[in-house]
Amino acid sequence: MVQELLDDGRTPEEAEELKEDDVFYEGVFFVPKEARWERLRDKVHTNVGSELNKALEALEGANPELEGVVQHIDFNATIGKTRLSDRSLRDLIKHFSQHRLRDSDFEFPDLLGAAYEYLIGRFADSAGKRGGEFYTPRAVVRMMVQLVDPQEQESVYDPTAGSGGMLIMAKQHMEEQDRNPRDLALAGQELNGGSWSISKMNLLLHGIPDADLQNEDTLINPQHVSDGKLDRFEVVLANPPFSQVFQGEEAQFADSRYRWGRVKDGCKKADLMFLQHMVAVLTDGSGRGATVMPHGVLFRGGEERQIRTELLRDDCIEAVIGLAPNLFYGTGIPACVIVFRAPRSKPEQRKNKVLFINADREFKAGKAQNYLLPEHAEKILYAYQNFADIPGYSRVVDLEELKENDFNFNIRRYVDNAPPPEPQDVYAHLHGGVPEAEIADRAEDFARIGFSADRTLIPRSQGADAEHGPYRDFAEGLTRADLAAQVSGDTGVQAKREELIKALDEWWERQGELVVALPETKHLMKVRRELINSFVEALEPVGSLDRFETTGVVVRWWDGIQYDMRTLAENGFGEVLDGWITSIEDGLEATPPKDPTEHRLVRDLLPEHLVKLAEAEQEASKLDARIKAATPEPSETEDDAGVEEDDREGFENSAVMSEADLKKLKKQRTEAKKTVKSLREDLTAALRMERQGMDSEEERAYVLEFAKRELVEELREYSEQQRSVVVAELEHWWDKYQTSLDQFEDRREQAEAKLSGFLRGLGYV
Repeated sequence: MVQELLDDGRTPEEAEELKEDDVFYEGVFFVPKEARWERLRDKVHTNVGSELNKALEALEGANPELEGVVQHIDFNATIGKTRLSDRSLRDLIKHFSQHRLRDSDFEFPDLLGAAYEYLIGRFADSAGKRGGEFYTPRAVVRMMVQLVDPQEQESVYDPTAGSGGMLIMAKQHMEEQDRNPRDLALAGQELNGGSWSISKMNLLLHGIPDADLQNEDTLINPQHVSDGKLDRFEVVLANPPFSQVFQGEEAQFADSRYRWGRVKDGCKKADLMFLQHMVAVLTDGSGRGATVMPHGVLFRGGEERQIRTELLRDDCIEAVIGLAPNLFYGTGIPACVIVFRAPRSKPEQRKNKVLFINADREFKAGKAQNYLLPEHAEKILYAYQNFADIPGYSRVVDLEELKENDFNFNIRRYVDNAPPPEPQDVYAHLHGGVPEAEIADRAEDFARIGFSADRTLIPRSQGADAEHGPYRDFAEGLTRADLAAQVSGDTGVQAKREELIKALDEWWERQGELVVALPETKHLMKVRRELINSFVEALEPVGSLDRFETTGVVVRWWDGIQYDMRTLAENGFGEVLDGWITSIEDGLEATPPKDPTEHRLVRDLLPEHLVKLAEAEQEASKLDARIKAATPEPSETEDDAGVEEDDREGFENSAVMSEADLKKLKKQRTEAKKTVKSLREDLTAALRMERQGMDSEEERAYVLEFAKRELVEELREYSEQQRSVVVAELEHWWDKYQTSLDQFEDRREQAEAKLSGFLRGLGYV
């Protein structure tokens, strides 16, 4: 600021004086003297906690946008009987003094926001039920934003803002669609003060200082009001707390917000009250929204049935999407997404109809919770955008049918996705063989990977089986353990795999130039959209993956490298490489340290170094084993009491190494471990040396090759899943039909004959 004032012709004295005037800091935060870093770093050595508290108070006081956000932080807080010492807080200040936290110092401008979002996610992971109070899984949020598709000059509102993820994702969606995110007005309200602070900070760190975020109870006292009327919004997104207690006696604007019905005060059924509030604040005509709801609101009776009925009569409900179980933090309650519109504002072809989507089987299982993958979201979006009937997945239901079902929205009533019953061929169970009819049912799975069953399942000659239909037998000499190799080695499978990789290579040859040009064009989201669309067009015709899976491959690939692409767009290929090396160095300093050899950059640039490291580690392990083998276990008096003297002598004489030799071996082990340590410590220096030897062409070539390999690996994983499906089907037929009743009876007769022979030999029969 001083330099800018000097450039404007001010004297040094005037510049020093004016730099303390906050009017010169429009559009940025003003940091008063008490909160400046150099003061805390250089002058505060005692009562550090109090001084940090004063700094935050001054910072908040000078910036209205921060009101209530940071002042509640207390560096003198007592946990148990202790609090952070001056030394610990000084160490914290020293640590952060090593790094400037300005956008210009980062690999890409939104790095602080991304880091904060990451920390929120990690906290939600570890917080269990509490995590669900403020954090919605980002895959679900992204899908909901795509469902409502915010446009320029529109407003987005979240009445239960949590950590602010819905609003941030709406802004990011605008960027992804090459729309101006500044033309989107964001607003929200959150009851929990802690969550409100988190969301406010989250928005600020994502470069959104102007969001209208309020801290109050939305059901009782909505804060977005103008001229005595509720503000209206084009888009509403929310994940309200499930089954919250409703206390509506003091609710403001109750007549306009809850005109479709009310649940009893004090009951834990506030879900549809939230939904009514959302519908009430939609703009007429264009207003639309999506909200997460527990399944119970779809079919419970009483007041909730009445609310559903009235919302349906006003044609507000557009789609009901059943989600997989255990997607959300802290609850296993089945959940759905309800897509809604302002009363009587649906497109003509959707009027008086509701789309039901049963996506409860669309998930990837995890240890603690399940995950919605890009291909699952893509399938949901396709069904919604096309308002499509897809057997076993989605169905459009008209008002009359809903009325016949007493306005019950139970998704399975309209879309039953239960798998068909397992076919059981009695003749095959009795006499063996896999029925051709069951093989034909799996023809699509086989075709996707190029597998021909002819080498694995051999057609049986008709004979006695003719009247029961054709059957096949597993090839002679084949075992169950051979089936996976039989599929992988099939010539058709190999040809399909090569066709898939060839299609990817040709696509990369055409589209890779978009990535090359990123440092000049900076069109990151435009490139993302073009890569995704063109990838699907190029690989879907191969037939191995359907449209949704193909989209899943490229979206997951992009999500995995998105920060590298942001760095590339901002600072070029060299900065991407430098960022990788920095992350490797940081990993070595972490607790516990991360293995640097897991990063591809290390494996690619330092193969000889890694060979030496592996040899040194192997040598150290061998010496460890020899020392352990040569060191007798300490004897225990009680345990040895029953050991014969001759045995004791044999044990004592089994020592194969003298004390001197053992000492020498331990010294060798110490040296070997020093070598391992030295090679690990030298690794990053060697890595930087190799990096410095790269010219710009080599930098570009390596980053592009890295990106392509990541995509190939993602594609390989999906293809392997398809092959695993076929292997599982073959193994299932083996378990089901390979051993027939005839064979069981033959084995029984043989066993009986053998037993009779034994009994006769013993004289019992």
